[in-house]
Amino acid sequence: MNDYRKQRLIFTVLLFVFAFMIAKEISIFIYAFPVMSIIFYSVSLNDGEKFDVIDMFWFMAALFFVVAPAATLTAYNDSFLFGMGVVVEYPYFDFLYPQEYLLKMYVVVSVGLFLSSLIIPFRVGLKSIKDTAINIKIPFLLIVLSVLFFILISQNGGIENTLKPRFEKEFIKPVYLVLFEAIYMIVLFIGLSGLKDNRNLFFVFVLCFMHLVLFNPLNTARFTLIIAWLPVLIILFPSMLNYRKFAALIMFGLIVLMPILSLTTRFGAEGLVDFSLSMDKFLAYLDVHTIILHTFEYVDKYGHGYGESLLALFLFFIPRDIWPDKPHVIGLVIGGDLYNSGIVGTSNLSGPVLADLYYDFGYLGVIFGTLMFSLLFRFLVRKNLLINGNNINGLILLSALPILTRGSVGAVIALPFFMLVFINVIVFIKGKVVFTKGE
Repeated sequence: MNDYRKQRLIFTVLLFVFAFMIAKEISIFIYAFPVMSIIFYSVSLNDGEKFDVIDMFWFMAALFFVVAPAATLTAYNDSFLFGMGVVVEYPYFDFLYPQEYLLKMYVVVSVGLFLSSLIIPFRVGLKSIKDTAINIKIPFLLIVLSVLFFILISQNGGIENTLKPRFEKEFIKPVYLVLFEAIYMIVLFIGLSGLKDNRNLFFVFVLCFMHLVLFNPLNTARFTLIIAWLPVLIILFPSMLNYRKFAALIMFGLIVLMPILSLTTRFGAEGLVDFSLSMDKFLAYLDVHTIILHTFEYVDKYGHGYGESLLALFLFFIPRDIWPDKPHVIGLVIGGDLYNSGIVGTSNLSGPVLADLYYDFGYLGVIFGTLMFSLLFRFLVRKNLLINGNNINGLILLSALPILTRGSVGAVIALPFFMLVFINVIVFIKGKVVFTKGE
C-alpha cells in the first residue's frame, strides 16, 4: 500500500472518528455501517498523489450520510436504535419520523453508493492525455474579460446591487445571465493558466480583483463561490491539490468557513454578529439526509411523482416564464411541504438526486437512476481536458460536485453544465496542438 492510499484511509478514519465524537446517538452507526464500509473500501483504491473529483465524491458521501446524520439525528425518548422514532430539529419545530424511514434511507443510500462504486473510476488518470495550448494575449484577454465583466455588472442591476448581500438585492439577475457567467469563468480559467510568469503578476492581480467584485463572500452563494474560486486558486497554487494539504483545507472549510459564509452571503459582514460554532447548530446546513427522510413522508402522503422531478432536472434550461407549469425540483417540493407546515423558514432546501429518483419511481428509480448517473459521471471524469497544463474539465467537476451532490440538481446544474459545454467547444475548435507555455 503506497503512502497516498494510507493518507486517504487515515483521513477517512479520522472523519468517522470525528462523526463518532459529535454523534447525538451512537446507534446511528449501526445503520450507517454499510455506507461506511463502501466508502472505506472505495477510498482505499485511489493511489493518486492529488486530491481529485473521485476523492470529493466519497468525501461528500461520508459527510452527507455519516457525519451529518450523526451530528443532527436524535432518538425519540432515547429509544434503542431509534425504535420510537427519529427526531429532526428543524429551525422552527422538531419533526418525528418513524424508524422505518431511517432504515429506508440507509437502504437507498447503500444501494446507490454500492452501484456507484462498481461504475465510477477509483481515481482520475491523466497519463495518456494530450495538452492543448490556448495562449490568450494579455491585451485581448483583458478586453474580453472587461466586456464580460461590465455585461455581468449591468445585468445584475449595476455595481451597487452587485455588491449587496443576496437578501438585500433589489434586482434579481435574469436567468440567461448564467450563460455569460459560464463564458466569463472559462475565459478567466484559461487566461490565468497561461499567466504563470512572474512578469504577469500585476495582470493576475487585476483579473482576480475583477473576479472578486463579481463573486465574493458578501454577495454570492457559498457553493457558487466554490465553483468560482476553487479552480482559480488551484491554477495559481497547484500544490494545494496535494492530498494532505487539500484534506486539511476541506476540513477547515467544513467546520469554519462554510458556517461563516452561510451568514455573510445572506446578510453581508453584519451577519458575522450571529456567528457561532455551537454544537446545537453544527452542520445544520447539511440537510441532505433530512430531505431524504421527508421524501419518504411526502411520498407516503401524496404518492410518487412518476417522472416529474427528473423532468425538472433534465429540462432545467427551459425558463419557467416560457413553461409556467414546469415541474418543481425536488428541493422545492419537499422544502415547500416543510415550509407550508411552518417547520422551516424557506422552501429552498437541498435536493439530492437520490431523493429525485425515489420520489419519481421508488426503489427501481434509485437502482436504474444510479446506474445512469454513475455512467454519466464516469464519462465526464474520464474526459479530461488539459489546457496549458491544467485539467480545466476536472477542476470544474471538482468545484461543482459539492453543490451537485447537495442539490437540487435541476436548480444548480446550469452553471457547471454550460461551463463544461463551453470548455469542450473551445477545445474542439482549437484542436489538438503541441503544448507550449503561456506567455
